[in-house]
Amino acid sequence: MFQAPAGVFIEPEFLQTLDPRQLKSGYAEVLKHWLIADAAAFEQHRRLGWLTDDWTPIIRESVALKQRIVAQDPLESGPRKLLNFGHTVGHALESYLLNQPGREALHGEAVAAGLVCESWLSVQRGLLSADEARQNRNLRVFGVR
Repeated sequence: MFQAPAGVFIEPEFLQTLDPRQLKSGYAEVLKHWLIADAAAFEQHRRLGWLTDDWTPIIRESVALKQRIVAQDPLESGPRKLLNFGHTVGHALESYLLNQPGREALHGEAVAAGLVCESWLSVQRGLLSADEARQNRNLRVFGVR
């Protein structure tokens, strides 16, 4: 059963307490949003990189994008499934690495690897160009090449 949350609270200042690995992990989810729904924002941020002093505009963009998708498809019967991009492979990798001492992956790291793998699968199915998949793969935040 789907139920909308009572509220979502985001405090960008909290991000200042995180180490770079945690920030990159969260940023992978933001990149996922741009990859599925805002090519211009993706291109802009691909050039700028993930390091910033003010995450507020990035968070606003990402949350607004996710809200638009969820509002179109509150029961996940169509476009909302796009939000799962990177998660099918990512969750499998995350689960596998949990049983490998010293090799655990953060959620965003696993999703980033999933984005790369699922981009490759999209190329194989003719849904994404090889050049687009290569751009996704070469993002430094993903940590996979």
